[in-house]
Amino acid sequence: MLEHREGSSVREQQPSKPIKKAFIFAALAALTLAAARCGGRRGEYIGTFDVSHYCLETWSGQYHICGNSAYGCEGDKLSPDRSLAAPASVLEKYPVGTKVLLVYPDGSKEKRVIEDTGRALERLHRLDLPVKTHREAVELGVIEGVELYTLE
Repeated sequence: MLEHREGSSVREQQPSKPIKKAFIFAALAALTLAAARCGGRRGEYIGTFDVSHYCLETWSGQYHICGNSAYGCEGDKLSPDRSLAAPASVLEKYPVGTKVLLVYPDGSKEKRVIEDTGRALERLHRLDLPVKTHREAVELGVIEGVELYTLE
C-alpha cells in the first residue's frame, strides 16, 4: 500500500501479518490449481505400487498369450489405453470406474480407469495394465514405485 504524508515523499507501508498470510495462502491455492490443470497430481493418494503389463493379444483366435481375460470384473471389454486392474483392497474404497492417475518414477504420468482386479495383485502389491501386444508387455515388464492417485 502507498501512503502519502504532507511534507514527505511517497513511501510503501508494510501490510499487516494477517494480510500477508491471506496473500500467501491465495497464491499457493492459485499455484496448486494451475498445477492440477496442467496434469499435476490431483485427488487423493491411494498408494505406491509396482505395475506389471499383460497383452490383450489373442492366440489361435481365442486364448490370451498372457493368460488374462479381455474382460474386466464387471464384464466390460478392457482397453490397452484406458483400463487398469487393481488389488481388491483398492476396490474396497475406490470402485470399478474410478479414474486414476499413475505417476511413474521418471515423472511421467498416465490416466487410467479401474476396470478389473486380480487374485495375485494383493499379495504382490501390484497393478496390472493391459497393452496391445505381447511384445509390448514383455518390453515394459514390471515398473516399481508407481504412485497412484484418484482423479476428480
